[in-house]
Amino acid sequence: MLAQVCNERAVEKFFKLNLPRFDSVEVRHIVPDQENTAKEILSCLRDDPDSFEELAAKHSLAETKATGGGRFSVTALRRLPDAL
Repeated sequence: MLAQVCNERAVEKFFKLNLPRFDSVEVRHIVPDQENTAKEILSCLRDDPDSFEELAAKHSLAETKATGGGRFSVTALRRLPDAL
């Protein structure tokens, strides 16, 4: 039954029908007060990427820290630099 519902053709159809949902990303940021703090935050994120919201709320100077853990914007994937 699963093979009938979840096959490559069904996945491609779903993707095409829902392309706008997959064409955007949520951008978050942390604005630290010092370079050393930035390095510590980066180290923590490498160990636990899911801690981003908590770290933003605790360490960021940006106003976004209080409303969404550093949530900056939602943007189209094609608008981001290739380096990201």
